[in-house]
Amino acid sequence: MSNRELHQVEVVGRILQCVVCGHDWFYLHKAQLATVVATFFEVGWLNPAADCYICGRCDYIHWFYPQQG
Repeated sequence: MSNRELHQVEVVGRILQCVVCGHDWFYLHKAQLATVVATFFEVGWLNPAADCYICGRCDYIHWFYPQQG
C-alpha cells in the first residue's frame, strides 16, 4: 500500500521530522514484515505490516512497528 500524498505525521505527540534533512512532510507506505516461520509455511500475509514514512525531500524511510491494541 502506498499513498503518494504528502502529509505530516504525529508520533508520541510530536510532529515527525526526518532524521536526515529535518523535513516534516512524508509519504505513507505499508511494508509487510517477514518472519521465518510464516515464510516457511507460506503464510507471510499473516505477518504484521509496518508503517513506513518516506521523507518528501530526501526519500529517507522511517519505519514504525504497528501498535498492539
